[in-house]
This record gives sequence, structure tokens and C-alpha cells, in this order.
Amino acid sequence: MTLQAMIACEVNSYRNPVRFHLPNPDDHIQRIILQDRAFYERAMLEDVGSSLPEDALVIDVGAYIGNHTLFFSSVLGVRTVAFEPNPAAFAALQANVELNSINGLVELCPFALGAAPGVGEIGNTDPTNLGGALFQPADQGSIQMAKLDDLVGDHRVHLIKIDVGGAEADVLRGAQEIIARSRPKLLVSAGTRAILAEVEAVLRPLGYRKIQFYNDTPTYLFEPIHAEAAAPVRVVDLLDPRHLEMLPPTRQVVAGMATVAGNEIALRATVMSLLPQVDCLYVYLNGFTQAPRFIADHPKIRHFIDTDGSRYGDAGKFWGLEQVEDAVYITCDDDIIYPDDFVARMVGELAQLRGQAVFGVHGAIILQPSRGYYKDRGRAVLHFEHAFMRRRRVHVAATNACAFHSGTVKMKLTDFRHRNMADTWLAQYLHREGIPAYIAPRKERWLLPIEVQRPTIYDQSSAGTGSAYDSSRKQDEVLSSMYPISLLRSDAADASSIIYLVDADRADGLVEFIMAVAARERDPVIFVTCDHETEDMRNTALHPDFLCEVHLVARSGGHTPVYKELLSKYAERVRAWTLRNGSELKLADADEWGTWFEPIEPLVNLTPAVPSFLQSAADNRPGFDSAKYWEHRYLAGGNSGAGSYNRSAEYKALILNAFVAEKQLGHVGELGSGDGNQLRYLNFENYTGFDVSRTAIDLCRSIHGSRPGCTFVWLGEPQLEMSRYNEAFELTLSLDVIFHLIEEDVYRAYIERLFAMSRRYVIVYASNHDGPDRHGAIHVRNRRFTDDVARWLPEWKLLKHVDNPYKHPLISEADFFVFGKDEAEDVSFLDDVNHTPLGQ
Repeated sequence: MTLQAMIACEVNSYRNPVRFHLPNPDDHIQRIILQDRAFYERAMLEDVGSSLPEDALVIDVGAYIGNHTLFFSSVLGVRTVAFEPNPAAFAALQANVELNSINGLVELCPFALGAAPGVGEIGNTDPTNLGGALFQPADQGSIQMAKLDDLVGDHRVHLIKIDVGGAEADVLRGAQEIIARSRPKLLVSAGTRAILAEVEAVLRPLGYRKIQFYNDTPTYLFEPIHAEAAAPVRVVDLLDPRHLEMLPPTRQVVAGMATVAGNEIALRATVMSLLPQVDCLYVYLNGFTQAPRFIADHPKIRHFIDTDGSRYGDAGKFWGLEQVEDAVYITCDDDIIYPDDFVARMVGELAQLRGQAVFGVHGAIILQPSRGYYKDRGRAVLHFEHAFMRRRRVHVAATNACAFHSGTVKMKLTDFRHRNMADTWLAQYLHREGIPAYIAPRKERWLLPIEVQRPTIYDQSSAGTGSAYDSSRKQDEVLSSMYPISLLRSDAADASSIIYLVDADRADGLVEFIMAVAARERDPVIFVTCDHETEDMRNTALHPDFLCEVHLVARSGGHTPVYKELLSKYAERVRAWTLRNGSELKLADADEWGTWFEPIEPLVNLTPAVPSFLQSAADNRPGFDSAKYWEHRYLAGGNSGAGSYNRSAEYKALILNAFVAEKQLGHVGELGSGDGNQLRYLNFENYTGFDVSRTAIDLCRSIHGSRPGCTFVWLGEPQLEMSRYNEAFELTLSLDVIFHLIEEDVYRAYIERLFAMSRRYVIVYASNHDGPDRHGAIHVRNRRFTDDVARWLPEWKLLKHVDNPYKHPLISEADFFVFGKDEAEDVSFLDDVNHTPLGQ
């Protein structure tokens, strides 16, 4: 059996495709993974996993088939030692590690852990609950049992997860040296109160307390608790001493905040969430005549009153930086509730990079060339309310939750030369000094915003109101002086990550290329070269949902010299490809890509871009002709698009071939055959393909003309009588067509013709929601077509909606929709087909 054939499902977790081998779909946990296509106990894994450092070592005791191990090593990228004594579960665990190519991160141990060495056997086996099988110690047995203390050595452990069906306390008794030395987090399953009491009896003398509860089968998070001091101490003294050792000299942790008059209620809540976590809080009061009592009277707070608030605005949060030395400085906003582990986590992130970086929770990556920081496709935002499991590099670290060491960032208030754009001034400083900026990993809604009834910098700048809070024009001016902005400028001297360069002759295929790179690299840097910056190229390459650095470099755009200079500096790291005709990707020679930056003349009569107000309502695009668009596209050497190639084509063939075989259908018609590539995957006895493009029909005939049972019809043929095809087919297909029908009359005529041609079934593969294309493509208009079919053709019933497990918002949002005339007809067999791995 090949590894590919072992795949039961694929889970996409934070853009990491994780493959699962699930040998027993009747088993409780395996069935849930298969049904949900998500990690089992995902909420717990995300909550705890986001708090682990990059170099964490995790011990997974009772690893079962590898659900937790795969999350730790595939999604978080940390080292994991997995213990699983049950041979049946261990085989699946081993297969899952192999499938995901994480052998270098995972050490597999096929034995049990306990309070002392011994032997035993596996008992309590149940085919529907393999995870409930138990190791039973005995005088004799084929399975070894060991103490964790005897196996790990001097390595620091950051997390131990234990789920061993009631023997958790024994595992902990055999791990007391590790726990005392490493002080790891502990995730311990305790199915009964008696088990929990036994676990707590072991951990309480070690200084551990349970702080969180997860899952239906109770799992508790235990963490070490600092001993209470007899007298008040500095907050810095309560931080992990190992973190302080990794930082430059640090005598205090301070925070800085700017606020405006009228926001006292939110300010008080924010301040109270921060004060227990810092040694001192500096508050800059814009527009106040006197400080609120809770500010003025608190011994930890220093404040400054700017009566008219016209000097620095939000940059006032940096006021305290000039007054401290040897400090971790944290900038904050006045309308966020900061969790009680906020400061400790941010200090821990800083420590991992020796204090030589800036860490935020909210950040942005500038998409270049930018038409404005607040404009469409101006930047990709990594929002502070969203979850990220691993730290990410950014161009702009927002100062609403930003930590750095005072010895690394030495800005003064005079560096903020225009008010209400602190984020941009900080970005400029970091860019100039070569200091990297990151956002920290965290669970969803780790920071909680407070709704306030006042103008905000974001709202005013996004709308371009021209008010005192609107700094958009100045921000664009500062950022444009820094272009090209790149993560490369703050790379470590020994950085060796690949720089991706692709020269494309059209937009087709770029989404797939960029998404493939983004799935492989955490913080990729991608340069796309082309002749001209068309709207199609721009809307495709500079998409915010990529969440990575992408530059579109047009040879006619005037910026090629600075880009050539930048890439030449890192030439040994550049890997270059050519992308032709949307699907022909070829690795280029190292000495070839330099010629891609030679300037050319701009097009004089470049077709004007479709204005954004027209893109928001596709059916109002004047003069758009779907038939002409596709004919011109095929004439220019284009193809049917990503949906007719590679995995998408394989998936469609999987469903369609199974349906035709199950229903024993003889003649199939397809309304929109395209370039014929999809037909290569289809096993139909008799097939007739129709298309509006004569060039597409010619392509189909050249590829499949000698294939028995295949005919092709050009819908523009003057003598064509479509009525002759009414009810001519047992099945008619519409694959990736409906969302390309922009014109209302064309769309309705297509729907009526598609259903008129079939006497038994119609299968549509398309999106089923209203709205324009995510990329802004003018040839795409999403429609909720099932409502129209129900209204226009009530005799046809929707028998099945098959959810596409491989869809992605940047590649395809299409699902299968099966229509027939007998509403009671059972087509549930497609559920099993839909779970069949591709390639089998």
C-alpha cells in the first residue's frame, strides 16, 4: 500500500495541509476527525499550542494514532516525543508521521510509561473505541513500561500531555525529576473525580495548580504557581528567570499608553487589566485638563497632560520610553482588555530572539506596488483578534500591543513627526535600523476590543475624512519613501531561506504558485515579474488573503532597477521560475533571471481598468461579453483555468466517474467543455461537449478527436439547432461555468438550456453564493443558482449537495450539486466517494 493510498482525509489547519491515515472509521476519534475534517480536541490544542515557544519539546503520552502529535509537529513545528504502547494504534501513529514527513521532528516510542519500569499487555480493546484500550501492568508481558525520568535526560520539556485511561498519576510519579527541573505545562486527562484527586495529590507538592478545563472527556491544564512573596515585589521578579537570562539587562517591565478625553470608561478597564502585569504604566492624556482620579492616585502610573492633544496623538504612548533604561517596554491602546498572561507571553517571545526584535499582536504586510496603505489590496492584515499558531514576520507591527526592549528600540517623541500614525513611524524606524518585527502566536480573541463611541484613527484614515484622526496621506508618503519594503532588509546575516521569483506571462496560475509557496514557507518573500501591471495581474498577485510578502514588478513600471539591486544582494538565495500559459512552470537558470528586470516601454493603449464601483456589481459591467472573453482568452493561448487541472480535475473526475458508473449512464453532455483537459480524467462511454469558443472546440477536437464516442459542438455555429438536443442526454454537466456568466440574459438562457438537454440528471460544479470575485476578476460573478433553479424549473429537485473537501477561497469555492426529478432518489453513495483519497 502506498502512502497516498493510506490517506483517509486531509485537514487544513492554519494553511498547513495535514494528512490523516484513519484505518478504522468506526472508531470514535477517527470518525470525528473524518466527519469534521479537523483535529480532535482542536480548541484545546490551539489554546495550549499557541503559548509554546518555537524551540519547544513536547511529550505526548498516550499518543494514540497521532492526533495531538501531528498538531504539535506539523502545525506548530515543534519537537515531539510520542509514546503509544498499543501496537494497532502505534502502526497508525507511525503511518501518520510518515505521511506528513515529520520524521525529523517526531520520536516514536512503542512502550508505556508509569511510576517504575515493568512489562504488561494491552487490554480493554474495543473496535469502536481504539483510544480506550489500556496498558495493564503484569509480571509478564510483551510490552515494556518505563519511567519518563529515565528517558528524557537533561532536555528541557515545555509540555507533557498525558491520556492513559486512568494511570495518569503513575506517569506523573515517574516524571517528577523532569517536572521539577523543566516546570512544563501539563495537560492531564482525568475521567473521574478519583483520578483527578490522585493527580492533584502528586502535583500539588510540586507547586502545580489546575488553571483550565477542556473537552467532554475532562482534560486539565496544570501550570506551576509562583510562591507568594512576603513583601511586595517588582513584576519583573515574577517573570520566568530563564526568559530574563536571554534578554539584555532588564530591571523593569513598563507599558505606555495614549488616550483622549471622553474615553475614561474604556481607559479604566484597559488600565486595570494591565496594572498587575507591569512595574510602571506611562499614560499620555490628550485633550485633558486634569488626570482622572484612577490615573492620578495610583502609585504605578505616571501621566502627562497635553491639554489640546495636537502634538503627538497616539505616539504619546512612547512618552515613557525616554524615561526608562534596561526595560521591556510595551505599547498599548486605551480600548483593549489585555489578558492576564499578556506581558509574560510577550516577554517570552522577545526572549526567544534575545530582545533583538519587536513583537506585536496585530500587524500588516505591505503589498507592493501599493496604491495606498488603506486602499484595496494595499496590505495584508494579520488581525489581533485572529488566531495564529506560530509567530509571523510583518512590515508593520501595530502599537496597540507591541513589546520591545529599550536597548533595541531607542525612539524619541521627536521621531514622530506627524500625529496619529505611530505604527508607520515605528515601521520606518525598524526598516532603517534593520530590526525585524513579528506578531506573536495566540489563540482567537486573546485580546478583547472594547467598543467605543468616538472617532478612531483607522476609521477616519480608511475613509479619508481629512479630520485630525485622518493621517492616511502622510502615512502613504512615509511608506512610499521606503519602497521596496521587504522582510529581507531585516534578515539575519546567516539567513538561508529561499527567495521566490516567478516571471509570468499572464495572471493564470499565479494563485496556485503563491499558495503553494505560502503552504511551504511560513514567511515567504515572493517577487512576480511581468511585462505590464494590468488589473488582472494586480488583482491576482496582490491578494490580502495570501498573508505573505508579494511584489508585482512590471518591466514597464519604472521600478525594475531598485528591485534588481535588492535581489542581486541576495542572489545566492533566489530560486526563479517561468510561468507560461497559466500552467507551464519551469525552473530558470541562475543567470537567466537578471534579464527579467530590463525596462520596457509601457503600453500606450492599455485597456482601462474596470472601476471598483463596477467590480462590486458584476451584472452592471457595461459591454462585457462572456463569449468574446473566452474566445479571446483561448486565442491568446490561455486555458480553462486551475479548476480543469491537477487536483481540482482529479477531484471532479472522482465524483463524476463514480456517479456515471453507479447510475449506469450511457450518454453525457457538457455545456462548457473548455480546452478539453478535464475530459482526460473522465471515463464516459459517450460524451458530447459544447462551448461558446470556437478555439476551445478546436482544442478539444485536436486532443480527443480520435477518442471513440466523443463529439464536440460549437455553440456559435450558424446552422445549429439546439432543440435537437432537448432530453438527448441522461446527464448534463456544468463544471466551473455558472460563475463565469456575467450577463443576466446569458445566465438564464444557459440554466434553461442545461436542464432542457437532460432527461434524468444534471450535475453542476460551482459556487453557490451571491457576490463578486474575491480577486476582483471581471469575468467572475458568483450566483446562488440553486434558488434560481427552484424558481425557474420547479420540476427539477436538488438531490445532493456534495461539499468539496479540497476547496479554498483563493483557488475554488465550488461544490457539486446533483439535480434529478425524483426527490426521493437516494444518492448518498456519493458521501463515501467524497471521502475517497485522490489517487486511489
